[in-house]
Amino acid sequence: MVKKPDRRIQKTKNAIQSSLKELLLENKNLDQISVKMICDRANIGRKTFYSHYSDKFALMDEFMDSYLNELKLTCQNLNEENFHNKIKIWIRFFIKNRDFFRKLFESNDSYQFREKFNHFTKEQLLFELKDSNKLAVDFLCYGIDGIIEHIVLKDGSINEEKLLKEISQILNPYFINNK
Repeated sequence: MVKKPDRRIQKTKNAIQSSLKELLLENKNLDQISVKMICDRANIGRKTFYSHYSDKFALMDEFMDSYLNELKLTCQNLNEENFHNKIKIWIRFFIKNRDFFRKLFESNDSYQFREKFNHFTKEQLLFELKDSNKLAVDFLCYGIDGIIEHIVLKDGSINEEKLLKEISQILNPYFINNK
């Protein structure tokens, strides 16, 4: 029998996550946000916060996981023979969620996020690569991550179609069954 999550716990975690999101959207950098600020905004005590998260980075990590899971689910049923659709979805996803990811990339503690993101990129693209050479896979995934970071940190609008075409031209030789 599957145990249902306690509603009170979920309500508290939602309040904590909403507080962090609000603080981030108020143009606060993750480095400037304290656990006290999160608790004050969520109207909870520090003890309650720490009963759910070890620190603000654990909270941010869970938050980031939820965003990446959303992207994974969106791409899950795509036709594997056409990686262009996946690239288009990735570009649109990171443009749509630019404010959140910008805070992560700009943080002084962005190493943990970058490592997790690189692992995610490898996991999502590895099955489509022609070459399973570790160095080639690392090279391609770090390149993709760099492009995503550029999209997130760039001020102004992005020409999605031009970017998609350029990325596809670069990556096309490396993917299986590309069309």
